Amino acid sequence: MDFDLDPPDPTASWPWDELRTLAAHRVRARLGLLQRDDLEDVVQLAMVRLLRASRRESIANPHGMASLVADRAARDWLRARRRWRARFLEPGEMDDLSPPCDALPEQAFGDPVERARFVVTEYFRQTAGPCAELATAYFAALDWEAVAASAAMPAATVRKRWWRCVERLRAELRGALEPLFEALGGGNR
Repeated sequence: MDFDLDPPDPTASWPWDELRTLAAHRVRARLGLLQRDDLEDVVQLAMVRLLRASRRESIANPHGMASLVADRAARDWLRARRRWRARFLEPGEMDDLSPPCDALPEQAFGDPVERARFVVTEYFRQTAGPCAELATAYFAALDWEAVAASAAMPAATVRKRWWRCVERLRAELRGALEPLFEALGGGNR
């Protein structure tokens, strides 16, 4: 008689590719302009830490944990880099390694459309489940008819739901940006 003594792996159903992409976005947002090899190293470190954490305890929100672990991995990488520089470089050499801010290309901080896509999708994922699915479909350029067919509802209903989701996001942004406009003396624009 065969017995399976290994407990089932709760992370087997996790979307690891999606979590890796999320970690890469978080690392890029945290560290900015980064060499591709360094980026891959930090993302791999974050994914290993996520896997270790999942084996230690149950994780209810893998996306949230991936974001947290990626931020911490980026911070640790930055600290290790500073320690290395302080130990092996002369004080004058440290200034030569960082380009001036005005020398950075406009795309150094990532594609603005990709950043907006990430922010909108994450906002909906955190606040409203159905809106996250619609945002994913919208950014994947899926036809609303196809989305409606997969959800077994009329396309007009899907479009109306997406419109409501976008209105909710606009209202939230208006509320969040109003203090900034007040501080700048511009009032509500």
